[in-house]
Order: sequence, then C-alpha cells, then structure tokens
Amino acid sequence: MYPTLLMSLVKTFFQQAEEIMEIRQAPPRILYIATWTLVIGILGSLFWLMIAPPAAYVNYQPLFQATFDLVFGCIFLACGLFFYSWFATIMGADKAPVILHFGPNRARIGYTVLGVVFLALGVAGFLLHIR
Repeated sequence: MYPTLLMSLVKTFFQQAEEIMEIRQAPPRILYIATWTLVIGILGSLFWLMIAPPAAYVNYQPLFQATFDLVFGCIFLACGLFFYSWFATIMGADKAPVILHFGPNRARIGYTVLGVVFLALGVAGFLLHIR
C-alpha cells in the first residue's frame, strides 16, 4: 500500500512540476522599454549617419552601413540562438508570422541563417572600406 501511494505522490509531483515549467514568464515591462530604447537609439542613429551624415562623417558612410548590418546580424543571431530567451520575446521572435508558417524550429534556423548573412555582409563591408 505504501509503495503505490508513494509512487502516485511522486508521479503527481512531477506532473505538477512539468506544468509549472511549461509556463513561461513574460519579461518585466521595464526590460521591454530599456531594450527597445537601446535598439531604436542605436539603429536610428546609425541609419541617420548612413543617409544624412554631418560633413565630417561623409567619408565614413560605408562603415556606418557595415555597422548597421553587424548590429542587425547580432540581433537576428541572438534571436535564433536564444529563441526561448527574454531577448527574443522582447524582439517579437516568438510572435513573428514566420513562426506561424514554418514553426519554431525552422524559424530558429531562419533567424540564425539571416543573422550569419547580415554578419557576413557587415564584415565584408567593413573589410572593404577600412583604411
């Protein structure tokens, strides 16, 4: 009697633990605000430097574009490699239409490949325009 009772208690405990583990907590709101402020600030300033730089920075326009590609590559690579992290949740990687179409495993591969492509473009642009 005791072994079966003990086994049923252990089984119930593990089932409840699995249910709790499946529930993902949302990131704190302040983390959303801080992350998006940084991403928009960095990408916005790089975009501005790419399309309308001050006269002193005109010669560095290709390097700003390479840096823009590197930042995008890092974001996509992070979303692909750390798909179940708070960063990917904040970036919206788990709610993108590609997830609904291909599923999370193929979307992770897509994010990772896209990140590597952007990183390669950024490194190539940087190496071509470095003095």
